[in-house]
Amino acid sequence: MPDDTWRHTARIDFTAWPARGDQLHDQALIARALTLWSSAGQLQARRGLVHAEPGTTSAPPVQSPRLLWAGRVDGASVVLLDDGSQLARYTRPDRPTGSDGEQLDLSRSDESDVTTAGAVLLRSTAAGDRFLIAPWVDTVQLRDLRAPNTPARDLAPVDGLTPEVAAPPAQGCASWPVLQLRSSSVIAEHHAFLLTDLGGITAAHLTFTPPPQSGPANYPREATGSAALVDWGRLGCSLPALRGQDVKSVNAWEFADQQLPENQGTAAWTCTRADRWDGTGSAATQFLPPTNDPAATATTTGTQTQGRACSRYEQYVVADTWWRSAAGRSYLLAAGSRHVVSMATQGGLSTPATAVPSRTMALPVPARPQAAVTVTGALDTGQTARSLG
Repeated sequence: MPDDTWRHTARIDFTAWPARGDQLHDQALIARALTLWSSAGQLQARRGLVHAEPGTTSAPPVQSPRLLWAGRVDGASVVLLDDGSQLARYTRPDRPTGSDGEQLDLSRSDESDVTTAGAVLLRSTAAGDRFLIAPWVDTVQLRDLRAPNTPARDLAPVDGLTPEVAAPPAQGCASWPVLQLRSSSVIAEHHAFLLTDLGGITAAHLTFTPPPQSGPANYPREATGSAALVDWGRLGCSLPALRGQDVKSVNAWEFADQQLPENQGTAAWTCTRADRWDGTGSAATQFLPPTNDPAATATTTGTQTQGRACSRYEQYVVADTWWRSAAGRSYLLAAGSRHVVSMATQGGLSTPATAVPSRTMALPVPARPQAAVTVTGALDTGQTARSLG
């Protein structure tokens, strides 16, 4: 395929990638990758040789695979193939070890787009990650998600391959590296986006939905603005829980702001929605109190490990948390998304439905009850919304 196919097609995804790498003519190497993919179902029982991401089949290619890369990367030969619905990454290290041996990794790639087909993790070693960048990307930068006020650092890919960049930490989240890519103006003017390594072949796309205003609901947008980076700076520590789940994208939706009792500032409420390549997803609500600490993180208040919460198919949510003021007084705080007009509590604390014009509630509580408390929000549509489990 010509290197500039992406300039002449309206389908900007992996099908528009050219073949790259310095081993494009190594027929034996490419044949080995194709053979393993064709036999992946039978070989998957051999530990370590074939790995399919969650929701990905180990069946043979559904169409004739296209070669996207064949080359040398950090002490290994790597082949990247695509059949229009899945990616296959074959790795053959020069010196195989128990943790770095010959392996075929499979991941879904259907319904990719300009962002989710923006980069592939070609090789990851103790020295760092090496990404293969989409041909429509003009500028590649690296930034620390946990340091939103620190400028991004320019990278200089060679034949689309980045130099070694820091991988997300195995433990903790003191820092969290993300790629900041800018598309060619041929694709979109002033279009930058964030991708991060969550352990899959493809990099996960990070987006942001700003707080609601009057009128129609907001929609996810790129997480490169100052408000998005500040929120993601505190939400970055939620990303380790998504490792190894073949996550396609993660959206941070700031669904409410709340004036805290006793004039202690404004808190934000968010719901992070992780969508996987197989169509499934998870969600978590978070509470972000005001702080001047750049290392502060968000408090997770509820989770849904499998479902549609905080997606376009389930747009209403309520969240709650226990909070103590600087004077030592305890409160149950709650907030709801658009259309929530009243809230009630059940369980360890039972209160009747109360109108919430600001979609937030702060109940003084002498002591936190031992029994669990559930907050329910009534919507002006007649529906109800409950806090996540």
